[in-house]
Amino acid sequence: MGAAAGKAVEDLASAADGTTTRAEDRLAVAERVILEFERRRSSCDGSDVGIWDAQATCTNQGLLAAVDEIVFLKEMHAFPMASPAGRRMDGALRAAMFLSILQLQVGCSPEAETGESISYENAEWWTAEDMIRRWILATKLVEKALVTMQTQLHAQSNGAFDRFKNDYIMAMAKRRSYILLRFADGFTSTRSPEKLMYVLEMYEVLGSAVPGLVLVLTGQHKELFSRQVEVVLAKLARALRAMIGGAVTKVRAGGSSGTQGETRGVGAGVHPLTRYAVSCIESLAPHRGALDVILASTGGILEGVNSFGDLFSELVASLEPKLEEISTLRGEEGGGLRHLFLANNTSFVLKRAGAIGGDDEWAACRRSRVEQHVAGYVEASWAPVVACLEAGKPATKALAKFNAALDKAYSGHVRCEVSDPELRAALRKAVSENVVGAYGAYLLEHPKLGRSGYRPGRQGPVNHGDRAGKRSRPVDKQQKHLYLVLDDWTRGFTIRKIDIDAMDSGPDLDLEPAPVYPVNFTALGSNIFIASNRHPGTMVYDTETGGLSIGPLLPDPLLGGTRVFAATGDTQQLYALKYRICDMQQAFEVMSTACVEDWHPTSFPNPSQDWSWATVPSPPPFPKDSLITAYAMHPDGRTLFVSCGSNHDTHHHHTYSFDTKNHKWRSHGDWALPFQNQGYFDGELDAWVGLRKDGYVCACRVPSRSRTLAAQPDWKMAKDELFLEHPGSMGATLTYMANARFCLVETEELEFDGFMLYITIFGLKYNHEGELQPTARRTTKSCRLHRNLLQFSPVAFWL
Repeated sequence: MGAAAGKAVEDLASAADGTTTRAEDRLAVAERVILEFERRRSSCDGSDVGIWDAQATCTNQGLLAAVDEIVFLKEMHAFPMASPAGRRMDGALRAAMFLSILQLQVGCSPEAETGESISYENAEWWTAEDMIRRWILATKLVEKALVTMQTQLHAQSNGAFDRFKNDYIMAMAKRRSYILLRFADGFTSTRSPEKLMYVLEMYEVLGSAVPGLVLVLTGQHKELFSRQVEVVLAKLARALRAMIGGAVTKVRAGGSSGTQGETRGVGAGVHPLTRYAVSCIESLAPHRGALDVILASTGGILEGVNSFGDLFSELVASLEPKLEEISTLRGEEGGGLRHLFLANNTSFVLKRAGAIGGDDEWAACRRSRVEQHVAGYVEASWAPVVACLEAGKPATKALAKFNAALDKAYSGHVRCEVSDPELRAALRKAVSENVVGAYGAYLLEHPKLGRSGYRPGRQGPVNHGDRAGKRSRPVDKQQKHLYLVLDDWTRGFTIRKIDIDAMDSGPDLDLEPAPVYPVNFTALGSNIFIASNRHPGTMVYDTETGGLSIGPLLPDPLLGGTRVFAATGDTQQLYALKYRICDMQQAFEVMSTACVEDWHPTSFPNPSQDWSWATVPSPPPFPKDSLITAYAMHPDGRTLFVSCGSNHDTHHHHTYSFDTKNHKWRSHGDWALPFQNQGYFDGELDAWVGLRKDGYVCACRVPSRSRTLAAQPDWKMAKDELFLEHPGSMGATLTYMANARFCLVETEELEFDGFMLYITIFGLKYNHEGELQPTARRTTKSCRLHRNLLQFSPVAFWL
């Protein structure tokens, strides 16, 4: 919320003479939602304004978000109990919890008092999964509501009613607690490993809520409820052990009976079984405390597995011999590809799971295995190529044999998948040292051959047929650089590489002569993707090689209109949202780079063949007359947040998120991100950073991917305006340079011809009072340029 908590908060805050705190602003927004709900409930029979229906489906997400906000303020003691804000908070909490939350029905009717057990084992799992999520939230809220009500009742004197306080509380607690407990008991017969995480969450939530619920009960009811909770927890633990055992069995068995067929389809890349085992470890790691309790007494399949650490070791120990077995299924195809397969999978386990459960000795052992497999791969696949340069044979025949063997090895390995950059670099180095070193030594022995112009590895300017065309020699990429896109060329655009270390020498910005590459822009990995608004043809500028190549054709839906591009954290996908208000057109497409990377030193990437566009199966949920005002990628690298506003109503905004892995949209509430256009996540500030329309930089707290908020997330604004105050200012763009450093690019239109370009490099930090401020070191440079397109604003990339 911060300085712009929304119009509702501003109206409430301006009614008082003094300023309100942020906690009071948050209370005001949540209180307004709750009181509106209470007004609607009291004006009708209440049948259509509850939170839950009989199938545990949430019918009022906004109300739940408001209740959660007030519970949070209550827990953090935001206001003194006797203060006006404290009384308002208690009143809103009672209104929401007592009148609706405590009318809870979760998957069964409260009138069902029979002792028959309920089982959801055969239910549609998408329904059961939704019900579990509602149950988890309901359990947390009911426990808080009952404890809060008990505290408040005991703090008041109600005359003759005092002797009935405990009976009143216990009657309510007994009813609600048994409904929640009975629902949890329905999942104790579940055994499928796919349902492991949801049942594990139920176990943790029930265990953490029990102390609060037990405090409310007294006498035999307390004892009976405690015993029943212990029984349900024990049954859930037994079910969880069976699920975990099923997961271990799946890894031991190789996932399916079709392992051999799957292996041949996977090639030398990371096997699905490896991904499954590592995914289990990553998902279970946050719950290691509960797992240590659950696994304390095991037997059968899990014999000897008594903690999360033991489970980690068991999963890895079951996986590794299975991978060895799978690798041998290649037969004659094996050799080098077998070593490459094992190097890929061992490296994947080391990088993804090593930090979770492996110690230094464990990690060192696997690093040694990777090195052995790299050496084995070079020996099996590339040593035969070098062996062609045998002494005693005529040099020309030896060279011809070497060429043929090199081409054969190249064609057989050029498309192998190596997704780990470090492993890819190690393989590239090992192959280069072996092959190029031997070839260089051979040329020294036969100097006349050097005049033939042949070089192994096809490095340097080479016409590679239908591959990428002419390429410059790759440059040493030890550090990132600032790339600036300008429209100062009459025939197109130019890309300039800026030396930021030289920006301290004076106020003028010296630009190198423009290269002859016309461009348009967005960044993907180390590439600048170039696309026109009207034509499907695209180009890709590779900042590592300085080469320009043809990119994949834009699909027809992306032509025309306004486009927003966003790359995923792994730089393997580029999402494009297009909207055109005039004819209500929307499009949502994704460009994927090939998972196969040409890591071999003789290969060149070909974007036109390696990258392709596809329509995203989940269209945007916002109205077709919406304008996208801001967007940012979540720190998880896979969830894109988008804020949009109505073209007709400038006060109406909404924010959604899109999960690029599951292809699902989610609504987060009627609010907008506080910045304009793209925001960037910075780990040091732990926030998204973006540029506001008024020229100020702001840092916005990253909202939860799974919550709907009643109001805008907290955000802070730097007090210093970073825009330069010029009458002809034409706007600015912000670029993230890592480690809380940013680049601001601004243009000023000149009176007669061209424009002035200003580049400001600055840092951000929080001061001792928690306020956002630029660092003392700030550098600004300027340069006069010609301008050809009024609609284009210069933009920078940090690549």
